Amino acid sequence: MLRDRGRIKWTAMMLPEHVKMLREWQQEEGRVKAVEVDEQQLEEWHYTIAESMVASTLIRIRFTEHEGRGAQEVLGVIHHIDLNRRMFKLVTEKELTIWIPFQDIQTISQPE
Repeated sequence: MLRDRGRIKWTAMMLPEHVKMLREWQQEEGRVKAVEVDEQQLEEWHYTIAESMVASTLIRIRFTEHEGRGAQEVLGVIHHIDLNRRMFKLVTEKELTIWIPFQDIQTISQPE
C-alpha cells in the first residue's frame, strides 16, 4: 500500500509566495463565472419579469450567491424592482423575501 502524504510532503519545499498563489487558485476554482447575456435574452427576461409583476405569475430565477461561490435556483413572484440598488425583490412560494442583484442573475424562466 502506498502511503502518500499528498500536499503536506511538498509544502515544505515551496516558497510562501507559491503557497499563497495555490490557495488563491483553489478559491477561484469554486467560483461560478458570470453569465454574459445578449440583447435578445435580456428582452425575453424583461417580458417574463413584467408578466410576473403585473399578473403575479411564478418565475424561476437561477443566480449566483455569496461572491460567486455557488448557484441557487428559486421559484417565486417579483414584487419590486429597485433600480437604484439594481436588485429584485422576489417573494418565494414559502413567503420568504429574497433580494437578488441584477449582476448575479444567470437565468430567468417560467416554470414548467
